Amino acid sequence: MACNPDIVRGFFIKQRLAVQRQQEVVEILNNNLYVDFHMESLKVQKVDLESISLLQKILEAAPNYHQAISGEVASKTAAKELLTELPANCSQEQKHVLLLSLEEPIGVVDLILGYPTREVAYIGLLLLKESCHGKGLGEEAFNLVEKYIANFSNIKKLRLAYVDSNHVQGYWEKMGFKETGERKPYKVGNKESTAVLMEKKL
Repeated sequence: MACNPDIVRGFFIKQRLAVQRQQEVVEILNNNLYVDFHMESLKVQKVDLESISLLQKILEAAPNYHQAISGEVASKTAAKELLTELPANCSQEQKHVLLLSLEEPIGVVDLILGYPTREVAYIGLLLLKESCHGKGLGEEAFNLVEKYIANFSNIKKLRLAYVDSNHVQGYWEKMGFKETGERKPYKVGNKESTAVLMEKKL
């Protein structure tokens, strides 16, 4: 019995469409798997004296940030200063300097827990290498910071100050921060600016 050629042709067209749709589904799944893997790839670890050279390299890899706040490049002692600088009446135990890493360290976070009051964590710095900007890592980095802070049950609020010559207000607003209305003069070297205070409730 001879087959109708139109029926045969239709069968193969349907088969090709089915295979094409299956490939499209696999591609979508692969893309989603990549995103999930990527979101889990950024790691956080505390900085110790052995990793101070890595910290220095990260700071030096963000020249635009340093130009914005001070008009200068990162000093050769920037990492040591970041590890040791503390507000008055704070102990070294309250200070947590964290490295953010993919295959290698790409960023740093400076936290002071219990400052200025017991239920507040103060973000002194969240900085990524400028070669890593524009890749969605800023939001991922902040999510990791929040997860880290969640280990400390007394912390109910986050607080920070951005320098208005460093245009990061939009980023922090996207992360859920709001200005408190507090503004303070800020000066580093010969560069004068204003520090703008922001807070976020947890």
